[in-house]
Amino acid sequence: MTLSNVIFMGLVLGLIGMAITGLFFCLFYFLIYKCVLKGEKQISAGRVFSYIFFITYIFIVAAATIILRKNHNDVKRMSLQPFIQYRSAWFSCSMGEWRNIILNIIMFIPFGFMIPWLFAKLRSVWKVTVISFAISLLIESVQFFTRCGIFETDDLIHNTLGALIGSCIYQMFYDFVVKKKVWFGKIVLRLIPTLLTVAVFAGFYIHYKRMEFGIMSQTYILKTNMSQINIKNQVKLSEKRPKANIYKTAGRANADEMNAFAEKFMDNINVTIDTDKTRKLDNLLYMYGKTSEDREVCLGVNSLALTYSYEEYSDTKNKRKEIGQKELREKLKKLSIKIPEDAKFIEKENGDRFFETGIQVDGTMNLFGWIECSYYDDNTMAINNHIVNCKPVKCVSIISEKEAFEQIKQGKFRSENKIDSLTILDVMISYAMDSKGYLQPVYKFEVLLNGENEEITIQAYQKH
Repeated sequence: MTLSNVIFMGLVLGLIGMAITGLFFCLFYFLIYKCVLKGEKQISAGRVFSYIFFITYIFIVAAATIILRKNHNDVKRMSLQPFIQYRSAWFSCSMGEWRNIILNIIMFIPFGFMIPWLFAKLRSVWKVTVISFAISLLIESVQFFTRCGIFETDDLIHNTLGALIGSCIYQMFYDFVVKKKVWFGKIVLRLIPTLLTVAVFAGFYIHYKRMEFGIMSQTYILKTNMSQINIKNQVKLSEKRPKANIYKTAGRANADEMNAFAEKFMDNINVTIDTDKTRKLDNLLYMYGKTSEDREVCLGVNSLALTYSYEEYSDTKNKRKEIGQKELREKLKKLSIKIPEDAKFIEKENGDRFFETGIQVDGTMNLFGWIECSYYDDNTMAINNHIVNCKPVKCVSIISEKEAFEQIKQGKFRSENKIDSLTILDVMISYAMDSKGYLQPVYKFEVLLNGENEEITIQAYQKH
């Protein structure tokens, strides 16, 4: 979900919540309290609005965290390791994950402000912090038992931090507006949670900008417990630390460059662009249009080195059609996609076709990547083009094959599956693109994972 969608959902829920709360207030106060019970106590308009706002806010939080969430988990899931969300967001290079962390903090700031504002006996910071922790614990528990979310320690921390920031903001507001006394020491003390939070995120950003190369998404998030796993190795592993190049690609493209690339691609194949359907989602641009044969197409451009996907839509349900290398090259040529003559051609069992290119026999490399093609019986096709131009920028020393294997034995690799047995079949040096668009060397281990052919990637250049 994009930030604009989150804001829009919040506004809609807010309007609905305020309307419902206002209706119930009028029903209770004017009809029941005033008319039936003959009550004489008056409530100021400001107080009424504050209560309506607070109840609406509670409704929005409940809707966003529980009510509107679907049950996506087959089992109840927990993540108890503190700050694991930061490691996941960092190594996944995911703006969405960073956004979720920040939103979990921001979401509870109004709670921390409104509790002492509405309830005089709860104005101390520690009381607000305890209450907010309890509310967050309740939300996480409901998500866990209803399987509409994951019970995460980090969410408890971020929600409580947000409430703490909100409470400190209220304390400063109370000193300025109500007491009309300003103590410099108290201001500094109450700004500490906010300043530390900003400093942490600024530190991540500055560190990333100062990094020579980008982040490798192949890095493990959580170590796999290998103590009960049967590991076999059928390959002789070298202990030598070889040299390898790091390559530069086109890097990260900005919004204008992505749009220009997409428009040029569509123009080259005579597609009329439907600008009303163009969508930008984080680092992706989706552009739609129609061919001269009135067939709808979609182009998805990634800001990272301008890799892209292209798909031609069909009105009928179609099946994959076998196509030879020569014919496929001709089809791709019509899309202005030229495949290197020495690219490796791979035929998958499901009918998909791959072209791969990389390190040449002489050790040089100016093109790297792969292109996946799906061809259908109505002559439509879908492609994913990840072939990029590259040039060497630095020669580095990398870890040995044996050191990479030791990392596998320690569970320092990514795997979504529960592992019972692991057999190493082969190992080779390849490349993977980092978050800044550099191609860094990696070891690719061909393995049997629980009897199935899989691939494990270990980062080869590990700067200490």
